[in-house]
Amino acid sequence: MFDLKIAFLLLLPLVMSTFVAGQCCDVPPIHILSNEMVLISTKEVWTTDVFVNGTLVVDDELMITGAEVVMGGAGISVTENGTLILTDSRVSPHPNNTGFYLENRGRLELNGAVLEGCSDPGNSLIGLYLVSSSLIMDDSMMISSGLIHCQSSSVRIRDSSISGLVSSESDCTLKGGNVTSMGLTQYGKGKMEVMDVDVTSSISFSSPISAISSLDGGELVLEDVRIEGSYDGGIYARNGVLSVSRVSISLQDGLYGLRSENTSVVLLDEMEIDGTLEGMTLLGTDSDVVARNCIVHANYTGLLYGGMGTLTAYTSKFQGSTYGAIVKGPTILERIIFEDNLIGIMAEEGSLKKVERCIFTDFEKWGIEEEAWSIRIWPDNSFEPGQEAKGTYAWWGRVNVSARSEEGFEVEGAELKLGTMGEVPVRISAGEVGMVWGYSNDGDTVAAPLINVSARWGTSSAFRTARPMEMVVHSLVLTLRLSDISVTDIRMIDHTLEVDVAVRGPGVRDVRATIYVDGSYRTSELFDLGPNGTVTLSFTLRGLDGGERNFTASVLSRDEYSGADGALTANNEMSITFMVKVDKDSDVLYVPLALCIMFVSIAFVVIVGYVKKSGPKV
Repeated sequence: MFDLKIAFLLLLPLVMSTFVAGQCCDVPPIHILSNEMVLISTKEVWTTDVFVNGTLVVDDELMITGAEVVMGGAGISVTENGTLILTDSRVSPHPNNTGFYLENRGRLELNGAVLEGCSDPGNSLIGLYLVSSSLIMDDSMMISSGLIHCQSSSVRIRDSSISGLVSSESDCTLKGGNVTSMGLTQYGKGKMEVMDVDVTSSISFSSPISAISSLDGGELVLEDVRIEGSYDGGIYARNGVLSVSRVSISLQDGLYGLRSENTSVVLLDEMEIDGTLEGMTLLGTDSDVVARNCIVHANYTGLLYGGMGTLTAYTSKFQGSTYGAIVKGPTILERIIFEDNLIGIMAEEGSLKKVERCIFTDFEKWGIEEEAWSIRIWPDNSFEPGQEAKGTYAWWGRVNVSARSEEGFEVEGAELKLGTMGEVPVRISAGEVGMVWGYSNDGDTVAAPLINVSARWGTSSAFRTARPMEMVVHSLVLTLRLSDISVTDIRMIDHTLEVDVAVRGPGVRDVRATIYVDGSYRTSELFDLGPNGTVTLSFTLRGLDGGERNFTASVLSRDEYSGADGALTANNEMSITFMVKVDKDSDVLYVPLALCIMFVSIAFVVIVGYVKKSGPKV
């Protein structure tokens, strides 16, 4: 996500520049715009249309009522001593002006006002700056304008339309009205309350952005909020406090509805989420969480919980997801409907504290899949499986797998596949993977599926069938061709690059030798090499530009095991550097340095070559 806070801090010097004297007139007939300053140093009242040919600086009280103000300068600045009150008035830029900013360091009131084209000419993203000041905005609009940025300020916006707001260390209240395009963001300490507000956007963003965010210590309270449009996420909270009531989020193809990280989530009540990849994701919270009366229709997870406090969720519905709920922390689920999910609940060991009076319907695989090496069922729940369902309960454990050579050392970089029940295999290199060891329709009769384990490295492979068991490592033995390929020398003769390649140990097949010039691919050749064999490869290179050129030769074969930390492939590459010059016929010539000195007086242009070699030599 684009970091607006940094951008705003960088822009502060622009809005703190010194103004110079200017003028103000009642009629706007001129076409030449002024950079001068129009200073209000005594109390004034404007009730007629005004053209301000310069930057307006309010250092006292200026009341504008029932008037239209046309700005010919860069913007309006309200000082620490100033007050600007706009009532039933409009402020817009002169047609020759790209926009104007409004900076407030004092007191600003907008009552039935319209700010049109209020965007900083130096940064159109921002229109209204609030610095250690106050804003009261009632029944007003910002049209074709940048967002509001407030620093250490007090903001109250009611029944108004703005393009967005970013608050840093400020207290903001928004009630009624709507927010378009850039959404709402709270940075640092402070509180943002949003009530009965529509947050929408139809624009495309260059980086992921959420409709409402609270970051790094802020408190966010949302009530009766509606979010929809082109945002990537609905609500994002990090390292703060969050309370959500009666909020609907509809973001087709969005990444998430609600996502919190290390946040104290006070309450989630009457949330509706539709169209996102993730529904409600709560991670890292150390306090208890209550979620109630929520309806979530997400593509992958309806609910993902990974906190240390206890999550209590009840009278809610999670539907149409791969996983209705994934729980990795203490969780109590009561009176929840899990409908039309692949799996109703996926739970890590010890995370489910209670599952009671829940309904699991039309699940495609099983209702509850829980990490446990013993049978565990949850009574007082209703299961209505779909036609393709395999069982109501399933139990899984963490299976350890590895690939070893005949000599007993672990094969690094091996591809391991684990699969069961005809499903797409899980691919890992080594270590743990969760596998179902048993499932049941009634909790009594348990089916114990076998798992297929396969390993592959290069042309070596192994396969076995096993049962997942606790504390058992499933190890497969690979017969490796312990060959070591190396580039032993590289040299340039006339137009030809010669590369010496050797192998120690068993022969290798399908060796690919690749030549790079200045890091870019030039040509390659495929060949086989017998046991302990050597070969000299020749590559003719023409049409190169003059100047210093670097030539790199690299060899690779699937028959060569890389060894621990790639030790056996460290000698698979070597480079050489030449100073290349081109003759009058555009041919490339490579001449030793001694010959260049001998024939220095010859009229035609030759190639002056010096050799620098890099890479291990065997």
